[in-house]
Amino acid sequence: AAPAAPAAPEPTRPTTRLGALIPQRFRRAPPKDPAQDSKAQQNGSEDSAQQQQQQQHQQHQQQHQQQRSRMMAPRIHKTPSGEQSPKMISTAPAVPTAPAAPAAPAAPKPSQNPAFVERPKYTLQVPSLLNTQGTTSGVSMHQVFDAAGGKALLSVHLMLLNQEMVEMEGTPALSREGTGILPAEYVSIYSGSSDEELALCALGPSEGGRWECNLYRGENEFFGYVAEDRRGIVGPFQTEQQYVLLGHPNGERLLTLKGRLEERRAELLGADGAQAAVIEPGPAGPSDTNYKVICTRQELFTDLMLPLLLGVDRLRSRRGSKPGSIM
Repeated sequence: AAPAAPAAPEPTRPTTRLGALIPQRFRRAPPKDPAQDSKAQQNGSEDSAQQQQQQQHQQHQQQHQQQRSRMMAPRIHKTPSGEQSPKMISTAPAVPTAPAAPAAPAAPKPSQNPAFVERPKYTLQVPSLLNTQGTTSGVSMHQVFDAAGGKALLSVHLMLLNQEMVEMEGTPALSREGTGILPAEYVSIYSGSSDEELALCALGPSEGGRWECNLYRGENEFFGYVAEDRRGIVGPFQTEQQYVLLGHPNGERLLTLKGRLEERRAELLGADGAQAAVIEPGPAGPSDTNYKVICTRQELFTDLMLPLLLGVDRLRSRRGSKPGSIM
């Protein structure tokens, strides 16, 4: 017989660990080493102690910072009126400083007087009535122009009265002394846009024969008179003259005309002595010579400046003349 075939080797079965087949949640934890557990507990307690110390340190710092902030903050104080006003109070210790240098002498304080404010100036051309030839049959008419001479602003009427007219009117109580004057002429100032009479100069001789000039405004309101002031004028060759406008009835000085009137160079001073206008020679007109009036106080022009200037012209024209004469 044929030899028998060798037996086939049995297959080997894979070995599987029992622990690998047990789910993780059912596995038993390996036993811990007691020495390692005590060491871990010790490390954890040390960490918690450090964290607690750090927290306490931070809390101390925050409290210190808040306290310092409250100390350095502006403190609110109530004023007597009830309002709150912050007032800084420093709690830091004083730091020694170097000795202060000697103080420099204080600068002189500026004057307390208000700064001078230059007033605007207005230039007008005013007719001169000096030695103006008048007639008893009509009215001599003149104009007050602007600086350029192209616009008439006011009208000036010069009316002479003959002796018969004066006697017909009688002797009105126009004098400041109550004795009356014989009016020989009127100088009326009218508005340029209407026939409204703004001011009136009434001139005539008094009982002593000297010519006087009384000023009226409105409804025949007697408010002042013109007088020549010779105080301070000495010497036979003195060329300056001075006239004043005095108020009625108290006699207070309202305006002063002072200067070389023959040359038509003068100035007008207000009641306070301050300059109100400057008078210079103006361009020659067709029948009279104009004044160039440069006003710094225009509000005084119509009521005071113009009546005074025209009244002085007529008084100077009437110097030495007889009551019934035309000039």
